[in-house]
Order: sequence, then structure tokens, then C-alpha cells
Amino acid sequence: MIEVSQATLDVIESIKNSRPLRFTYGTSGERLIQPTGFFGDFVGFEGTDLQVSEEDPHNFKRFLFKRVTHWDGVCLPYKVSVTFKFEGYPTDKEVREQLIFLAEESDDLEYTILQDND
Repeated sequence: MIEVSQATLDVIESIKNSRPLRFTYGTSGERLIQPTGFFGDFVGFEGTDLQVSEEDPHNFKRFLFKRVTHWDGVCLPYKVSVTFKFEGYPTDKEVREQLIFLAEESDDLEYTILQDND
């Protein structure tokens, strides 16, 4: 069971700052939702499922707090930086090809993660 008071505060923060929420709902797996409000007597919240196409009529959903099995809360933006060396000045194509190679072939990819405060 999640702490509903903290989840309620997270939903309010998410709406206020236009940031998505991440949580696990029942047995249906992890969800990424942009909440728009609460329903009932704060028994749950509703919003747009960001993992479903905007054209899909089922992308607006309601979630009961009592069915949430894991709560991550408000998603904060992060920047991921990958650094690698080139001999000479690389073209955009060369950089793109190297990134694809590193992502697909490298077992020891090195990167830095920084919280984005924008």
C-alpha cells in the first residue's frame, strides 16, 4: 500500500508544475501519467496516459489510490551526457553513427546524469 497523503501531494505538484507521474497500477505495470485532477472525495486522480497515442480515445484514464502498488511520484527532468573521443573534427553523421554503435555494441557505456533545473 502506498502513502496516499504523499501521493496526493505529488499529484498536486505534478499538476502545478506540468510534470508527469510514474507509478505501478495493479498488475498492469508501470504508468506515466500527466494528471489533470482528482475524482470522488480524493479517492483517485485522472489524467492522460503518456504511453498511449493522443489519438487513442482510451488515453484519458482514472486511477484509484488503493490500486496503486508502487509510487515513484513526480518525474524530474534529467540530462544524460555521453562523452567519447574523435580524432579530428567530426561531422553530425559521424557523431550519430558513433552514438548508435556505442548504444548497441558497447558493454561498458559511460555516461553522466544530471538533474535538469529548467
